[in-house]
Amino acid sequence: MSCQSTGYSNRNRGMAILPPFLNNTTASWYKLVYKTITISEMTMNSLTITEIQANIRAFTEAYTIPAAALAIGAGGAMVAYGYRNTTADIDIGVEEDVFWELASAASERIVGRINGVGSCPPTFILSFPEYKIDIHCGRPPQKDLAAYKGLMLMTRQALYRQKVAMARPKDLADRALMRRKGFKPVLGSSKLP
Repeated sequence: MSCQSTGYSNRNRGMAILPPFLNNTTASWYKLVYKTITISEMTMNSLTITEIQANIRAFTEAYTIPAAALAIGAGGAMVAYGYRNTTADIDIGVEEDVFWELASAASERIVGRINGVGSCPPTFILSFPEYKIDIHCGRPPQKDLAAYKGLMLMTRQALYRQKVAMARPKDLADRALMRRKGFKPVLGSSKLP
């Protein structure tokens, strides 16, 4: 998920741009730290669908965000749809303004930057390890989202396109698993949302 050239909320191409209230002077006041995060820095604890739902509920209550504003993709969506039993964390995309509001509200958090994975561009990220949630700056278009099991998820087609775009070994395995469990990708569907 990204604020970049994937059809998400960012109006610009290339590097994400800090909102005006986070200029050089206020960035330090908000304790904003620009950091590159690698996949190896992420925790590898497993979450079931019940734990995902509980963590989302606790997160939305703590930060007063409507659950519908959170677009769950990657492993969280794989678990919710029943393709996998567990995931290491919950990757969530939000609109750019919601992302920066969260960054401001959770000012003790580090705003990181993830290098692009596969054909996905770099993006900003906020980690909430107590909920095993990573908030990504950017949300898929509404047509690529579906409410399921009380969660707002990327549709199966959008999830498959995300796995194609990321192209890591675990994404290739997830694509094969989706097909083995009856998923049929639509040929010629649009690029990653």
